[in-house]
Amino acid sequence: MERAELISIIAKADSSMVMKQSQDLNGLPNFIGRDNFNASVQLVGRDYEIVLAKWIFVFGDKNATMNGLTSMGYFAGSLGRQKCIDWLLAKIHEIGLDHNKPITEKKEFEFNRIAELTFDPINKTITLSFTPMRTINGF
Repeated sequence: MERAELISIIAKADSSMVMKQSQDLNGLPNFIGRDNFNASVQLVGRDYEIVLAKWIFVFGDKNATMNGLTSMGYFAGSLGRQKCIDWLLAKIHEIGLDHNKPITEKKEFEFNRIAELTFDPINKTITLSFTPMRTINGF
């Protein structure tokens, strides 16, 4: 997926997300986005080949939580299709059952991507990262 396409999907999922180019990371373009609900996105890679796509969600009030999880679901679906959405929903359910238990899990999805989901119960954050199965420039 091209970076411009993914940025467009992110903007549709979360209209308050503002993306800006940041300092290159390992010689690759690095874009950072932040929204009104304390979520952030990082996209690293060339226009035509993203080597890292990361969404960090911070639990907040009910409105922020619903908006944030919905947007994260769009992000997950765009990079891993329905199987990734189902996996994300199962992990969110697991967090709901025990919000004091940390989670770290990796899973392979569509388009030769590996997703890693972590839940940090201390900071109340979910991080969902996608990388290609092969690495480029140290990723």
